[in-house]
Amino acid sequence: MAITLKKALNKNIRCGIWAGRFQYVHNGHHYVFSEILSKFSEQIVAIVHPYPYYETRTMQALEKNTFQRFGSELNPFNFFQRMLLWKTIAINEGRTVSIVPCWHPRVSIELENEFLPSSYSEEEPVRCWIVPIGQDDNERRKTLDLEANGEIVCDSYYGSESENLRAISASQVRQFREENAIEEFSKSVPPCIQQLTLDLAEQSDPNEYRVVPLIDDVIDYTSFQYVIDWASEKDNRFVVVAISVGVSITDNSPWWYKSAQRLGSAYTYYQKMKQMEHFFEKMAFARYLITPIFVQERNISRLWSYSSAFLPSKCKWIINSDISYQYGLLEHFHDLPSRCEYINRHSYLLKPENYDLFSKADVIVKQIICADTYAIRHTRSLKANIENSLPMNATSNPIFCNFVDYPERLAKLIEQWHYNAVSESELIRMVQKMEDEWNSK
Repeated sequence: MAITLKKALNKNIRCGIWAGRFQYVHNGHHYVFSEILSKFSEQIVAIVHPYPYYETRTMQALEKNTFQRFGSELNPFNFFQRMLLWKTIAINEGRTVSIVPCWHPRVSIELENEFLPSSYSEEEPVRCWIVPIGQDDNERRKTLDLEANGEIVCDSYYGSESENLRAISASQVRQFREENAIEEFSKSVPPCIQQLTLDLAEQSDPNEYRVVPLIDDVIDYTSFQYVIDWASEKDNRFVVVAISVGVSITDNSPWWYKSAQRLGSAYTYYQKMKQMEHFFEKMAFARYLITPIFVQERNISRLWSYSSAFLPSKCKWIINSDISYQYGLLEHFHDLPSRCEYINRHSYLLKPENYDLFSKADVIVKQIICADTYAIRHTRSLKANIENSLPMNATSNPIFCNFVDYPERLAKLIEQWHYNAVSESELIRMVQKMEDEWNSK
């Protein structure tokens, strides 16, 4: 049985998931986005059926017999186009919202778990799916299917929407556009995406894109600094982060229901996505999109055709010549020289486990009272780990200059405490001051 929004918030479920095909995004969708999803501390829009043009006999049978709404004629937009629409709404409202692909959790939750926060226990639930249960029988069946897969469902209070909102359907909105009924179309679609929806329907994207690959766990902050500077010059420029995801080929299920592989990564797509969102927030930059690229048999070109649904149709990839990329990425671009822009800058590489410096600093400081040698040893280890991921001549990088000295300062500070040069209370105060400086940067 689905729970109410109030009960979900009382359970401290931090993550709400608003899932749908969104073909097109209309005011009914936006109502749930603004009135229900916004109540959760973490907000995810899950775009179902991310690659609507994928045609095999298996998929055709699935569309015909199981999910009639999955037919290609009812799904004009791919994942990237729908992500762009939702991102435009989020920017317009000043909200940080994660946007992820969703194959269909009613059938399987395998690949979805790569893109969502870890599942929950009944004692400590983490996520719930928002469903307009009162809309029709299809939504009620969706609730039962999700719950059968062990998921929590939250009612979107469909009945609380105005009569005008309840009357809107994506099929109607598409028909308004096809019949050039612009007045009716404008009444049905959020104002900030009306023109963009029309442009995308005509396969005319008005934006420019630069794509930076994030392969496995290495984040290239030099390239991100470069593209942020580029994007800041015009309002219609976006930075696209393309995160590698491995897909299993050991079973016979359709591609979009396969489980994910780690390949050379220790982290899920979700974890790396949140890391990048945190980075862009610190840089006060909102015009970014995060999307997957898929790797099969450790060769990125094997699933490149699928990845086209997750990328802008026209873009340039930013390839840092100082970095060695995995899975044949550079070989792929040798065939596409016009879509690649090489930069030759000192790369600043930082793995996610080293990025959240002060979460480790807090642990180190807490260890001081009972084991000071432990604290000093691990501080030096932290410093070495970060320094080893940096080129010696990377100090010209603006991001590097912001916080590269913190591990060394922390190590010296703890040594001062060890030799009674500062008191324990002074040590804690100074670490807190460093953390405040870090957060301000």
